[in-house]
Amino acid sequence: MSVCIRVSEREDIYVCMTQVKVYDLVADPPSSNDVLVMGTDGLWDVTSNQKVAEVVFKALEHFPAEDNQRFKYRYISAAQDLVMSSRGKLRERNWKTSDNKLATIDDISVFVIPLLPYLQEYLQWSQQSLDGKGEH
Repeated sequence: MSVCIRVSEREDIYVCMTQVKVYDLVADPPSSNDVLVMGTDGLWDVTSNQKVAEVVFKALEHFPAEDNQRFKYRYISAAQDLVMSSRGKLRERNWKTSDNKLATIDDISVFVIPLLPYLQEYLQWSQQSLDGKGEH
């Protein structure tokens, strides 16, 4: 997420600044469906936060966490679905999204990153660190 601010009163000069939010995963543990979506402006220019959530939720439902054989496709599929949703289809000489809005002509890169494995890895690391300190 980025924020644009005006840097000059005399000229229309804007600078985009990254906006960072910090979430405490230990205090508020994520579920297997909680993800971080990182994407370029090709995604965010044409796709709302709500639409991103809908596309990701549908993809995650299609590849449930309990399905060990298909689990490896879970987040890749969600990212691909977001790209396809933003890219749209060629209709009457224009690229249109499924809701008939103009699709992006920009490049699109998307990462769908599951949060639960990061929490589990952190908890394991912190426990090992505590155990390691007890040995010395």
